[in-house]
Amino acid sequence: MGIITFPTADKNRSLGTGEFDEGFAVEISKWLGDWNPFAEAGYTVQGKSSQLSLRNYLGYNAGVGYQASDNFRPILLIKGSTPPADGASSLLEVRLKLKYRATNHTGIEGYVAKGITTNSPDYGTGLSVYYNF
Repeated sequence: MGIITFPTADKNRSLGTGEFDEGFAVEISKWLGDWNPFAEAGYTVQGKSSQLSLRNYLGYNAGVGYQASDNFRPILLIKGSTPPADGASSLLEVRLKLKYRATNHTGIEGYVAKGITTNSPDYGTGLSVYYNF
């Protein structure tokens, strides 16, 4: 799969690079009954910044999901990357994600995370609503 990150932050206020990031990723997964182990690895080429010495980096995640019902799946995964900037450490965190499919095309996902390495956030959370077409 291809990855493109659009420059939405204000580069003049040091909120981003003002450039596109590009990359690619490969994912493998296999359903084994109600269990769904998966792994993904990808590479990102970052935009340039005058304030930070950014690096291109390898990102990865792996985990397992369980189909608890037709519409609900808890997922446990580990997510990380090589250092995204000079002087930074690798990133690594553990996430518990809950995925609820409301219809065949729409759903909601939420997660809580605990950082493991120094440059990873101590804790994190996220929420997304999606539509598959």
